[in-house]
Amino acid sequence: MAMDPHGRGALILNLRDGSWTHLNPTAAAYWNEALTGGRTHLDALTALAERFNVSPERLDADLAPLLDNLCQRRLITTQEPR
Repeated sequence: MAMDPHGRGALILNLRDGSWTHLNPTAAAYWNEALTGGRTHLDALTALAERFNVSPERLDADLAPLLDNLCQRRLITTQEPR
């Protein structure tokens, strides 16, 4: 994964097929909190909801399509229900 130092998001390279996925700043922050930071989904949502001044429910709904896509492409796996 490559992070944009100017806060515009991140890129993830799928080593299986060579495809790239762009993460917007919110998705990149979630990636850092939950996927590489070791937080649970709920803990990451709570922390990011405060940072972005939105409800955890809204953030969860906004992230759901991305997380589903990453799961389908086997870039992430889940260990707890969302």
